[in-house]
Amino acid sequence: GPIDRWAEGSNAWSENRGEYYNVMVAAHAIGPADTILAHGKREIRTGVLYNRSHEIWQGGTGRLNHDWMWTTFGLKAAQIPCEVMIEEDLNPETLKRYQVIYAGGFNLERHHLLALRDWVQAGGLLVGHGGFAMRDTANDLMADTTELFGASQRLPSGNDTAPRESATFPASPYFPEGTLKPVGPLVMLTPTTGQVVGTFEGGDPAAVTQAVGKGRTILLACQPGFTFRSNGAHRGYGREWITKAPLAHLGRQRVEYEHSYSEVTLFEHESGLAIMLNDFSHEELQPEYLLSVRPDRPVKEVRSALFGPLPWEVDGDRIKIRTKAPIPVDVIIIK
Repeated sequence: GPIDRWAEGSNAWSENRGEYYNVMVAAHAIGPADTILAHGKREIRTGVLYNRSHEIWQGGTGRLNHDWMWTTFGLKAAQIPCEVMIEEDLNPETLKRYQVIYAGGFNLERHHLLALRDWVQAGGLLVGHGGFAMRDTANDLMADTTELFGASQRLPSGNDTAPRESATFPASPYFPEGTLKPVGPLVMLTPTTGQVVGTFEGGDPAAVTQAVGKGRTILLACQPGFTFRSNGAHRGYGREWITKAPLAHLGRQRVEYEHSYSEVTLFEHESGLAIMLNDFSHEELQPEYLLSVRPDRPVKEVRSALFGPLPWEVDGDRIKIRTKAPIPVDVIIIK
């Protein structure tokens, strides 16, 4: 649309002529699948908390909106079905939608934290960004957070001089073996009942985990989105580091796409399935990519909204599809 009043021309999409072509392609791709997309059910298994209480209380301290954004990018590109959630979603009924939640922000209402605790006990995996829910919305420290994660948290002081330029993670069910540069704001973790599963070069804990009922919590001393971005993102150690724990908890995904720098979203409707593909790479693509899907019904036809019928074959309980490269998007329709 028109240039926003607050943005100079270089910051406005309407100044980039190529965006109009992208909008046209997206509209063309959506058209053949509009019923499935509009009335179907979108697969969601993971939530990333957008924490407004943190922004209200902390102001410029620990500005984390880009951390939450990059966490979402990292999960989506690994074909983990996820969405942004808000604090009002932290209630027993809405939480049933999720199996994994990434949560950050230093402040949270206590009743929201207790709802998360009950959700974890029922079998959820909660990954806490550094400093998550250290304080309530009166800005007082919350002992319930320490109990939930098995570790207390605090911001570093001048007395904390041990180096924390890198963190090493031994192979575990939660992280791949390797060393990375953690990106902050960093916090100090003091384990109580939790197990240390990552260590800074100076010896301080970089991550702590513990079982809680049928579920599990993982608490990081860094911000996973920033850390993912700064350690190779989609093609580096950061990708496996941020996705190993949720993938282990969720199991094999219903949709797998070999293009590692993309977003994949599955919609289900009585008339068929639709898989939205979105290229994040902004670089030259391969001519074709392999798409593997576990459908919930017998398959008779596979089509690309942009390119027409596609070749496919049955592979056990899945089908394998050779797709054209999305330019920059496509919708695969399965009937």
